Amino acid sequence: MANRRRGSSDSNSEEVSKLHSLAQLAGISISTRTHRLMILITSNVWLTTDKGLKIVNLTEADLKEALVLMRNSYYPDESVAKAVRLHDCPEAVDELEKLTIETFEDGSSLIAILDGKIVGAAFNKVQFKPKPGDQSYFEDFRDFKCKTDTAKEYMDLMIRVDARNDAFEYYGVQKSLELMFLGVSRDHRGLRIGKSLAEATCKLAKSRDIPLVNVIFSSNFSQAIGRALQWDELCTIQMNEFSFKGRPYGDFTGEHQTLVAMGKKID
Repeated sequence: MANRRRGSSDSNSEEVSKLHSLAQLAGISISTRTHRLMILITSNVWLTTDKGLKIVNLTEADLKEALVLMRNSYYPDESVAKAVRLHDCPEAVDELEKLTIETFEDGSSLIAILDGKIVGAAFNKVQFKPKPGDQSYFEDFRDFKCKTDTAKEYMDLMIRVDARNDAFEYYGVQKSLELMFLGVSRDHRGLRIGKSLAEATCKLAKSRDIPLVNVIFSSNFSQAIGRALQWDELCTIQMNEFSFKGRPYGDFTGEHQTLVAMGKKID
């Protein structure tokens, strides 16, 4: 994290003016408070279906409910979470929840609403190509925010898969929107909610001039979403190439035996 010097009032006013202009383009609003800026994410509608499903921005008002959904439906069921036995380490869940909160602060995460309830969430992380010698955001989070071996292993998996396929290099871009965590309520699966969230993520990326959406799909079901949307398959890795505490990932992931990194160039 870079240190920031105090500037003159004219300099601060100019910065606020620039942020307001950028905010209008990005679909967010900015209010100023003493000594700091507060970014307020507005609830834009990105996609609707004839079944009444609506995909909107995740706002602070809905963050708590979205985090509950992740605890109830994502962390217990996601393949890598099973492989690292995340459910056995509540502290690791807390650490990964901090990751989702930091990701929310990027202003690019989405929720799916059906009958007035949040039934799905996509926590989308804005990523930048690291400069030579610099660590990625995930590496920094692992090294400075994770204390448990379980959370570190979860972060390591994402780091290692990203290293297998340099999406920045492959697509020739400096910035991406990573569909980091995609969760759907256990009671609402099979309704194409995950697909709608993925589609809406691409719409949001386009609106913010982010040239790439990338993702690591860890189940047969999520991989089917990427293929249905005709995303590029960048690499496929067998679960059993990884192990945690002496046990191969595949011992815990049932029928879901591959990790597939995918990307979608946004035109």
